[in-house]
Amino acid sequence: MKRVLYGAAALALIGSVGMGARSALGWRAEARAWRARAEELLRNPAGRDRYQRDNRRVREEGHREHRTVFLGAELTRSLPLGQAFPGRPFVNRGLEEELAWQALLRVDPDALDLDPEGVVLELSARNFTDGAPPLEETEHYVAALAERCRARNVKAVLVTAAPVSRAWDALHGGGVTDRLTRYNNWVREQARAHQDLLVDLAAALSDDEGYLPDALSGPGLLPNDAGQQRVLAVLRAALLEGRGQPPLPVVNPPAPEVHGAPPVDGQAPPAPSIALPAPTPTAEPLPSPTAPDEEPKDR
Repeated sequence: MKRVLYGAAALALIGSVGMGARSALGWRAEARAWRARAEELLRNPAGRDRYQRDNRRVREEGHREHRTVFLGAELTRSLPLGQAFPGRPFVNRGLEEELAWQALLRVDPDALDLDPEGVVLELSARNFTDGAPPLEETEHYVAALAERCRARNVKAVLVTAAPVSRAWDALHGGGVTDRLTRYNNWVREQARAHQDLLVDLAAALSDDEGYLPDALSGPGLLPNDAGQQRVLAVLRAALLEGRGQPPLPVVNPPAPEVHGAPPVDGQAPPAPSIALPAPTPTAEPLPSPTAPDEEPKDR
């Protein structure tokens, strides 16, 4: 009996040592991954070399009418632009886990130097976590991005930040949705003030409390297939059908009615649309999304 007990104790000891070794190896691997990421951030803080080869290809193509560059983070990166908008020169320049200040560092080589007619400026909810720069600083970076576009005679397309799920908000200490809501209100005001195109993802994806509902929620910050189809539909409405123009600010005297439609209380009638390409209505459903290539190409 003693031999059995001693044997069991020995096996338990060996097992615990083995588990400890595996745990130590896991921590060591994770530490190496974080160190590599930190070194890469110091070497190339904005990921400016990610799209160098494809940027060269786009520049060599020369000018293409209605070329539009999508500059953003995970959500932008996940969009199958070539499949959803066949024949449109839409260029995907999404970069995972990007913050606003990093987008400002790469807006020239990854967007404006590609001779676009418009640049879609999407921001990740990572900008509104506790460890991110203050909200006012993020707004400053986005304002600088839009102004950089206008200075190059390129249409700035402002995008409200997509909502996050309740679980993601709680995982990051709460408060993300509150900051995100304040940012989105600021984006809408900026679009009105500068008459920029507006893609209001927040209005299309949020529930009554400002969260991404479970029915549209996917892994991490990304929406699921149904949510992604809704994102693509909002982009189609704004960019191809001219429904992305925010209303004009209230002025005195009130602006005249458009096409006989009465003005909404407290607002002037909507301004004429300035969609990027000419409208191309279609009754065909959008294709099912697929994972983009490492360097998405415009179609």
